[in-house]
Amino acid sequence: MDGNGGLVMTGYFEIRAAFDLSVLNSRGAGDVFLVRYDPMGNVAWVRQAGGTILDVGSALLTDSSHDV
Repeated sequence: MDGNGGLVMTGYFEIRAAFDLSVLNSRGAGDVFLVRYDPMGNVAWVRQAGGTILDVGSALLTDSSHDV
């Protein structure tokens, strides 16, 4: 949970991942995703990172402003 009552998650996906209306397409073997859900469970934002090899998100940290 972030300090605003939302939930921020990270992980990885292969080929395609959908978060409500946001669809991510992998650029390689697998890419990292970051997604934030608001306190009501709605997707607030989604981010993608990665290159042509397997990339995995396994942890994240928020700062004092609750930014990832």
